[in-house]
Amino acid sequence: MAYESVNPYDGKTVKTFSELTNEQLEKKIATAAACYEAWKKTPYSKRAVIVARAGELMRANVDKFAKLATLEMGKLINEARGEMSFSANILAY
Repeated sequence: MAYESVNPYDGKTVKTFSELTNEQLEKKIATAAACYEAWKKTPYSKRAVIVARAGELMRANVDKFAKLATLEMGKLINEARGEMSFSANILAY
């Protein structure tokens, strides 16, 4: 069964995602686990730089991310912009 992202405003399908095979899913889980193992061994000082950069990217692309949140969750655009700024502040903290 395919999964769909649906625009909550008009009910139209935004994107359809194909179902993964068990093998594909296991591979993705293994990749995620490997990433986590590498991340948890990364020194806090280096993680801080990466997370701060993520906040900078959120601020630089606030409209892009806000539009996505509006499309996927039905948020009002100004609320979505505020949420992006709030999230970027959390990452900067």
